[in-house]
This record gives sequence, C-alpha cells and structure tokens, in this order.
Amino acid sequence: LPEDYAARAADVIEGLTPLGVRFALPLTSGRDNSTPTKLSDDEWVTRMLRALSARIDLKQRTDVYGVLHLYSRGVRAGTVDAFNKVVRPFAPNMRYLVTEFNIRHSLEGNPHLTNKYAMEFARKVADVMSRPEIEAMYTHSVPDHSILYWSDGRRYATVVGQRDDRLTGDAMKRGWHLTPTGKVYE
Repeated sequence: LPEDYAARAADVIEGLTPLGVRFALPLTSGRDNSTPTKLSDDEWVTRMLRALSARIDLKQRTDVYGVLHLYSRGVRAGTVDAFNKVVRPFAPNMRYLVTEFNIRHSLEGNPHLTNKYAMEFARKVADVMSRPEIEAMYTHSVPDHSILYWSDGRRYATVVGQRDDRLTGDAMKRGWHLTPTGKVYE
C-alpha cells in the first residue's frame, strides 16, 4: 500500500540524506482503478506523498525527484499538468525524470524504420522536453523506444523480431543499428 511504500522510502531518505544522495519516487497518473491495489494511480500517489510528507518535508526538498514513464498519448507536455495536479500540493518544487517514453504501444509494421515515425517521435519528445519541470529524459529499455534495432545478420532484424524488406546491405549486418528515430534521438 502507498503508506507502506512511503514509510520505507522515508527510512531510506532519512538515512542517506547526510551523504548528499538524490532520491527518486515513482509517480503514476490516472483515475482508473486498474492497479494491483485497486486504487487509482492518482489516489495511490496522493496517499504515498501524504504519508511521506508526514516524515520528510517535501516542500523544502530539491533532492527528491519524480520518475515518470510516458506512453503513447502520454508523451506530450500536457501530461506534466496531470502529475503536477497530484504532486504540487506536497512537493511544489519537485522536478521529474522521464525514464521511458514510447510514442506508440505497438511497433507492428515496423514504423520505427521510417522518417515519418522519426519526425513524430522528435515532435512529441521535444514537446515534453519543453516543460521546465522535466529535469532529464532517459531511455532505460532501448529497443522499446524504437531507437535501435537488432539484426542477426541473416534473416531477422527490427525491434519486433520480424523481417523487413526495407533493411538491406549494411542494415542487415549482425548487431545493433540506429533507426531513423535513433538518428533523431542521437
């Protein structure tokens, strides 16, 4: 439950603060009750922050970050407003680390191999990056972000493990290769 998580997080934060360590809290947003606890994401985060704030003064901290994963229609600057609505009452200065951002739920048809997809990716990521609350954006699961694809050097290449006739010559050499999206990201 969020209160249990907050208690354990507070123990860690209290113990490591003297060392100058920075901290990150997982944040989710939404009103659906589809979490394992049957709480909405908004309720879970609100309860977690309320409980954590009882021990840690989040209003005065700049070393505690919120971690966001953004998917599909969530990869836009407006999504930050949904997080701010829940977070700001407890931590008005909190900045966010975006550790995953997929612009689509599916890569069926290998759209990541096209310039059109790369430009869509660039526009959406730039929109998110335009928000001052975003401290940094990282990819922690590279293939899911359509930035790279793998080729076995014979038949299969792409993130989704399918053959694609658009990949020929050097693009089929064994190993990792940048997609057009990867070139934009680079």
